[in-house]
Amino acid sequence: MQPVLNILEQLTYQLVVGTQTAKAYRFGPLAVLGVLFTAGCLFLAFGVFWGLSEEFGAPMAAIVTGGAMILIAALILWYMDIRARQAVLKAEAQHRELVATTQNLALDAEMLTREIEEYTYQSPKQSMLLSALAGFLITDIIRR
Repeated sequence: MQPVLNILEQLTYQLVVGTQTAKAYRFGPLAVLGVLFTAGCLFLAFGVFWGLSEEFGAPMAAIVTGGAMILIAALILWYMDIRARQAVLKAEAQHRELVATTQNLALDAEMLTREIEEYTYQSPKQSMLLSALAGFLITDIIRR
């Protein structure tokens, strides 16, 4: 019974954690981040060029603007990373809860199996009658 639980645990982990973390990184914020970073790099390049060719003025504004845009992009990326880590922690907590529920269900099923086994040893004729009835019901359900 334990190998089946290990397989179920791995499957649920992949299902719960895999789907939740994929939602943490979305395309929209990453596109905005890429545009901000590219614009920041262009402003820095423009500012360095004009800073070398002239004394001060507009190039310094371009350098400050580009640096600010890169800083904003870095802060957004840092925030997205924190959100992704929180999503992973939440998904792992859900997975642990699901594994605990599965283990409890396995214990309940094992206890029910023992009770049925005891009942079968105590009254084999009634057990045969119930199993035949269950077989007839299952075949009736399958035929429909």
